[in-house]
Amino acid sequence: MHGILVIDNTVLGPACGRIKISPTITPREVFNNARKMTLACALVNIKFGGAAAGIRANPFEIDRSKVIRSFAKKISPYVPEQYIASPDIILCQDDMAVFSEEVGDRKGATGKPESMGGIPFEIGCTGFGIGIIIESIIESIQSPSIPKKTSEAKITIQGFEHIGRTLSKYLYNKNAKIVGISDTQCTISDPTGINIDKLLQWYSENNGKHSLKKYNNANKMPNEDIVKIESDFFVPTTANDIITDKNIEILDSKCVVEGINDSIDFNTEIMLYHKGILVIPDILTIASGAINSYSEYNNHSSEKAFSLIESLIKEATNNVIHSSRNGKIPLRRIVNEIAKENILKEMEGVNNV
Repeated sequence: MHGILVIDNTVLGPACGRIKISPTITPREVFNNARKMTLACALVNIKFGGAAAGIRANPFEIDRSKVIRSFAKKISPYVPEQYIASPDIILCQDDMAVFSEEVGDRKGATGKPESMGGIPFEIGCTGFGIGIIIESIIESIQSPSIPKKTSEAKITIQGFEHIGRTLSKYLYNKNAKIVGISDTQCTISDPTGINIDKLLQWYSENNGKHSLKKYNNANKMPNEDIVKIESDFFVPTTANDIITDKNIEILDSKCVVEGINDSIDFNTEIMLYHKGILVIPDILTIASGAINSYSEYNNHSSEKAFSLIESLIKEATNNVIHSSRNGKIPLRRIVNEIAKENILKEMEGVNNV
């Protein structure tokens, strides 16, 4: 087992962060994820610091429970006083249960099953939070390029794991048009809007085993063409570097919402800014998961967790948009400045005690 743990900052509280399993994981990537979690927690003013963990392996070719137990055992001296684990998109509530059992402390991991007092990420905290962000943007930005109502918005969602499914359901119930969705094999599209209820029913009946390639009630296209779908919001939820300098010219969306870390590299994000395309950075979107973990750590109910996500994410989004000075400053810079200011204030308070 080759594992990496980075505890970036604990001035606001114990550091929470996701465990990512990947054959290409590096210390640099884990550090970047830890720093983003530090900023995300500070942005929404919860008493958590930032951390991240990585296990270098193919998650589909290992005995996951065995590897997670080994990793948990090695880092147990830091849990939960300094580090609290949470799941990445591949991990699930059962993996968090294994981690918690190995360290011998239920507070050592979040995203656990409800039977262990947990709030599983599978119930959709991140997708819900992204939905709140999109609604807040529509309400806050007075621009001809952004629809005036959620019911007038057209959304493209890359990825149909639990984040994509929850987000599509949330926005569909708000009468937004979901015009494009992809999974690992196919992209489906419909300019008049995909019937998400029908899609989710089909997906459930097939136990999620059938690709969208076999769904017959929408147009089909190769995954690389998803950026060509005309929409107001494009939301990557599973893929890194989905938008690059090679396809930026064919991107037909007015706003990109990073639903996962590093879905856009820095240079591409600057290019999008200069093209007038709004980018909502991953630091804001991952804050929903941080709030979910914070709620579980403090023994809140799932209902209270979602209520807290709604209020804190809406407040943070509005603060970021208001501070952007009508789009003249990239939102990532604003997010960083607000988060760092909150951390520095806390550090000054600690030093003055």
